[in-house]
Amino acid sequence: MKLHEHIAEGRQQLIAAGFKPGAAAVDSDVLARHVLGWDLARLISHNREPAPEGFASGFATAIARRARREPVAMIVGTREFWGRDFAVTSATLVPRPETELIVEEALRILPSAPSTIIDIGTGTGCLAISLAAERPDARHPSRCR
Repeated sequence: MKLHEHIAEGRQQLIAAGFKPGAAAVDSDVLARHVLGWDLARLISHNREPAPEGFASGFATAIARRARREPVAMIVGTREFWGRDFAVTSATLVPRPETELIVEEALRILPSAPSTIIDIGTGTGCLAISLAAERPDARHPSRCR
């Protein structure tokens, strides 16, 4: 079976599990790339080839987890936030796209002078890390007295 056929089958399984077709297509592609360890360009250029050995079982497991409503980020172990990949586990909150609005608003209201930014108990630390990357003049709390 060719890769694109596996991916189409995965998409149909997710649709049957109640996912909207567009979301099922995206999730099936992301999970296929995760199992393969490929980027999107490689998947597009090789999706008409036979699936590599071991792909079918790994992909079936990932699709089954997603069909049970496990977040894709938990299945693949990362989530993109503000242009960076963050590790996620069952012990962290999955960074949500709308949380990027907090980064935008914080950058808008932070004074231009050096600031102290603290992000406590929020999961991955994506807010503090993203703000620190945007504002290298910000101080780490351990250096603040």
